[in-house]
Amino acid sequence: MNGARILVVDDSPTILKVVSSMLSARGYVPQTARDGLMGIELIKRGHSFDLVLLDFVMPRMNGYQFCRELRSLGADHVPPVVLMSAKTERIRDQFREQTGAVGAIAKPFDIRTLVTTIEAAFSKATELADEKARKLTERADDADTRAGASTIDEKTDGDRDFARRAGALAAARIVEMSPRERLTISDVERVIVEALAASGALDTFDTRPPISRPTPIALGRSEEKEVLSGDLAVVPLAEVMQLLQMQRQTGIMRVKDGARLLTLCLRDGLVDLARLEGGPNELRLGRYFLEQGVASRADVEEAARRTESSKKRLGDELVDEGMVSAAAREEALRMQSCELVYDLMRWSRGRFWLAQEPFPDFAERAHLGLGVSGLMLEGFRRLDEWRALEGSIAWERVVYREPSENGDAEAKLTRAERLILAAVDGRRTVRDVVAESHLGSFDAVKAISQLTRSRVLRA
Repeated sequence: MNGARILVVDDSPTILKVVSSMLSARGYVPQTARDGLMGIELIKRGHSFDLVLLDFVMPRMNGYQFCRELRSLGADHVPPVVLMSAKTERIRDQFREQTGAVGAIAKPFDIRTLVTTIEAAFSKATELADEKARKLTERADDADTRAGASTIDEKTDGDRDFARRAGALAAARIVEMSPRERLTISDVERVIVEALAASGALDTFDTRPPISRPTPIALGRSEEKEVLSGDLAVVPLAEVMQLLQMQRQTGIMRVKDGARLLTLCLRDGLVDLARLEGGPNELRLGRYFLEQGVASRADVEEAARRTESSKKRLGDELVDEGMVSAAAREEALRMQSCELVYDLMRWSRGRFWLAQEPFPDFAERAHLGLGVSGLMLEGFRRLDEWRALEGSIAWERVVYREPSENGDAEAKLTRAERLILAAVDGRRTVRDVVAESHLGSFDAVKAISQLTRSRVLRA
């Protein structure tokens, strides 16, 4: 539904920016509101929207309150709502029916998941409207009303017949093409329009031409490896990476700031592997084996020493020695690559460049296929939360564990919170506890903050 107006309601400015960018890239027309109250005011002032993407947990007016207020405005003002939350299962089980939302999407999400959810929401809203119209028609007793409804039904049946014929033609053509051609979105759109014309449905359906899409980034001659570069202070890297995903580019992206060098292996617009040279110890691969609980610190340190002579990579050494499984190695690489991209969102300076060159062997084997949009969205969410947390942490204060007789409460702690508690000995500072916990700074500080609010810890 290109051109649809979508209201995005979220209290995170960076998430508003990223989601708006995703929507614009697919031909939607986004408008943003920083909380539910602002979103409701836009609708009350007469702004019309085809869909609302609504964060569920917000200050001033949360998602439930927003939906309740929206329904009170009357049917003419109620666009379909899709809820956004990191706790989608809870929303699906407890709140979907109460709020009247037609869908829910889990954060973080990539652009393909977002578009699929939006299109499903439009379909669901249409089904609900059709069902409501059918029930109203069944209850109508007036003969003139029945006659009018009959005319409408005849037209609807005709439209559906057009749709069936067009769908059959399009499906047959796509099946015929796909074994020998790599179909793009534009190819599919062209096939559908041709099928509509052949079925006689052009007068019935909206056949406006699809939005123009940017031409793929022109790659240099084969002897010129570098094909794209820029300065982080001038060109937002997140937008460049979104473009690379949309264009399904393949190559190696490098981002350098002083001693730090981040390498991203991109295949068809997805991140196959990320590596960092000159970065903090907390982002090294060994930490993620410790965080999974599949290897001890002694095992990881011993394997690291052996790699100095064997020249193997740490993950390969651990697998070859039977200390961890190949699946655990892949999960460690996934965790590390995700967190490296999240950390990249905090870089405010440096240069980046994309080169078209073969992947190293270890990157070929990793083949993680991580969606850029989802990584960007989660990275920005963490950045917002980190800014709020960092100012409340006294890094040099000693952390103490409060005595507790509530064993049930400790049983409900997350793995990160349990790792933090294990590192607290009454002598270590916040900084020491973070280093000892085997967690990244973000997860460790978040756990400390939660435990302090819950009065399990004090500084």
